Amino acid sequence: MSRLVGVASCVLVAGCQLVFPLDGPARDGGTGNDADVDRDAAVDVPDSCIVTALATVCPRDPVPPPVTVSTSIQIDTGSSTMCAPLTSSIPDTCAIIADTIDIQMTAKLRVVGPRPLVVIGLASMSMAGEIDISGTQAQAGAGARDAATCNPPAPGVQGGGGGGSFVATGGRGGGVVNGGGGAPTPVITADRTLRGGCAGSDGGAPNAGQGGQPGGAVALMTRNTMAISGRIDASGGGGGGGLFVDSGGGGGGGGAGGLIVLEATTFAISGAVFANGGGGGAGGATTSAGPSGGDPASFDVPGLGGVNADGTAGRGGNGGVRTTPATAGTTAQDTCCGGGGGGGSVGVIYMIPVPATVPAAMSPAPVAPPPP
Repeated sequence: MSRLVGVASCVLVAGCQLVFPLDGPARDGGTGNDADVDRDAAVDVPDSCIVTALATVCPRDPVPPPVTVSTSIQIDTGSSTMCAPLTSSIPDTCAIIADTIDIQMTAKLRVVGPRPLVVIGLASMSMAGEIDISGTQAQAGAGARDAATCNPPAPGVQGGGGGGSFVATGGRGGGVVNGGGGAPTPVITADRTLRGGCAGSDGGAPNAGQGGQPGGAVALMTRNTMAISGRIDASGGGGGGGLFVDSGGGGGGGGAGGLIVLEATTFAISGAVFANGGGGGAGGATTSAGPSGGDPASFDVPGLGGVNADGTAGRGGNGGVRTTPATAGTTAQDTCCGGGGGGGSVGVIYMIPVPATVPAAMSPAPVAPPPP
């Protein structure tokens, strides 16, 4: 029997073990309030492991029965008890598992926090709603890479911040008479780590714009059919525009897109799955702050760079989309004003297996993960 619930979780004591090649330390459990979660009587499943290309899931009797996600909810992967409490030998992730998972059209899951999200429907998975694990100017998607890993370069005085990178590179920040624009964050070598992209760099002081935050990381897995008619968004956020007090600050770089992993025996995908880059913020001008860069609105649109109507401040670069790379911010035309932030790079989509005909509404095009 299935019952409408807000979301379902795997309880490790009577649920599952998840083995996944993640970075970061192991973690036991979590705290939080899942009062809206209603768990049915459990159903028995064979005591055998489900082995996939990226993970091994070993169910322990009993496993939660079919569940339907029907409402919008925010999941914090660092604190919510909707995440399975994992043993110390299991890498750090937020795992949600059920016999089948049905995310309805009315549901939107906004996912934030330090840990990536893994959703497993043992028998099948249907996703008609939305999973939003994107970055914004102020908040990273769940499981994004941290500043220590990304090592963002600092721009010169009033220079635009460089865009965040992932496997592709972000755009360079625009320069000014007083200093150079910032380089994009270093490229991350493609691997099997379930982590998102890098944030854009802050613009050059004084009055700097904040760098956009990156998209996070999410993996959806089933051993049978996965149907996606909704939307999965792991895009990066737009960078903030440079401020103006006595002089205009550099615009912040856009955040990079994150990582989406889809693994099933067969796929039926008619929805949108994307991890585009955020736009860079415009530089501050003589009389006004620079507009922020945009967040990507759909699979075929990048985050657009901010444009200051003053005309002397640098414009923000556009984020990456599909095969189009992120662009650089432009140079300020006067010492009064800041350079534009660079756009964030496109993220990564792994599909296992990669279908012969790639679904139309995906950005970037899906690829197979690198070998272990």
